[in-house]
Amino acid sequence: MSLHESVLCSTLPSQGTGTLTLHDLQTGTPLALFKHTSSSSRCVAVIPTRAGLGGVAIAAQVDKAVLNVYSFQKDQVLLKCVLPERLACTAVDKRGLLCAGGTAQGRIYLWEKLASGALCNVWDAHYRQVTTLAFSHDGDALVSGSDDAGISVWSVSRLLDGDAQNTPVPLLNFSDHTLPITDVVVGIGRFPSCRLVSASVDCSVKLWDFSTNTLLTTFLLPRPISHVVFDATERLIFAVANGPEGDIYQVNLLRRRDDHVEAVGGAGVNDIIRLGMENKNEQDPASGKISVGEEVTVLSLSLTSSLLLAGTVAGFVHVYDVHSHQRLRSISVGAKITNVYAMLRPPDLFGHTSLVAREGSIPVRPIAPLQRTRATEWEGKEVGVLLAPFGKETAESLINYPSDELQRDFALLLHTSPSNVREEPATATNARVAELEAEISHLRGQLGRAKGVNDAMWEAMVRKVVAQEKEKNNADEGRIKKKGKKDH
Repeated sequence: MSLHESVLCSTLPSQGTGTLTLHDLQTGTPLALFKHTSSSSRCVAVIPTRAGLGGVAIAAQVDKAVLNVYSFQKDQVLLKCVLPERLACTAVDKRGLLCAGGTAQGRIYLWEKLASGALCNVWDAHYRQVTTLAFSHDGDALVSGSDDAGISVWSVSRLLDGDAQNTPVPLLNFSDHTLPITDVVVGIGRFPSCRLVSASVDCSVKLWDFSTNTLLTTFLLPRPISHVVFDATERLIFAVANGPEGDIYQVNLLRRRDDHVEAVGGAGVNDIIRLGMENKNEQDPASGKISVGEEVTVLSLSLTSSLLLAGTVAGFVHVYDVHSHQRLRSISVGAKITNVYAMLRPPDLFGHTSLVAREGSIPVRPIAPLQRTRATEWEGKEVGVLLAPFGKETAESLINYPSDELQRDFALLLHTSPSNVREEPATATNARVAELEAEISHLRGQLGRAKGVNDAMWEAMVRKVVAQEKEKNNADEGRIKKKGKKDH
């Protein structure tokens, strides 16, 4: 098994239905095609293959209150879920346990998706349409952005344990944007020890801190922002400006000053940094701008944050090198692209030999239909759980492979040579083993000598004590005999 990065794209043609397509990120080769789905931006989420269960993709339909669920092991719809109302955006937490959906009326639905499909909570979160949703990486918080220019942060534990009679109250509210919110991205880390990036039609990208509930920096761009991405190391932000030119602006959060590196911004509400407004060469990578040449509809980063993926209205996914801004390749999908998701190629992907491993295959993840009404009683609720048989190899172990092979494949994923991966040669291992054996033998010899010295000291002490006791006894016997002679 090898680590191959792939890209999942959803399309929305002007006529007919769209598709979900999976392509190899390095070569652009089509890997899979899922038909009969049409999803708008931010309405597709992916649950990767993990914990011994197959991966799935969910897609909220643009023209009806239906959610399609696709398994990577089948090219047909695995499950159709009829929803209470049409969703404008969706999000799934990293563990694949919870699914959230926002509506045009400002409501948010929260389902315990994989376990039971139960509707845990539904509440009026915003005054206008919910445009974007995002879970924190630990799943403890849900962030929602809306057309009312507000951003709310919700406690997931409170939402799951909330009283049906009480409306949930957000933990935090960010209201510094003046026009509708278009995108939010939560940084790496446990909540609240992480940061938030938000984009808006007001031409600004803002960086927030959860722990202090403060605005750190505002980046002002020449045009309204439609999409934003945050790299895994939190050094770069890429923002798409609306327009036929498809301009993508790079925001650097670190800069070099003399002999040290310092953070950019962080001064608070009054800290405004203007980008893209200087008289610079637009094609120069140092200007922090990429001109795609056509309208960009979605933006994403590869798993290693080394490649930037830009989906366009013309049906192409353009792949750029993050460092040089050079276009490496273009993947043709054929229709307007609405969602792009970078992921590892599923080991249970249909039509590939990797689906069958050793004695069995990876089971399809059990999914229950999403309920339309809120659950009131949890006792007696059936939950689908797949248990591994005792004493047999589980499906999870079938997709694991040795550490040395994992390191080599990870090196290829990072575009590095396998020689750069640290591997200890067999000769060095044998020499180290011999050295340790010699050290053990030396320590055993020292321990034997110390034990011999201890035994000799103990024997000498015993002999000395016995001799003293013997002399004492002889002296006592002598005194007794002398006393007996005097008495007679």
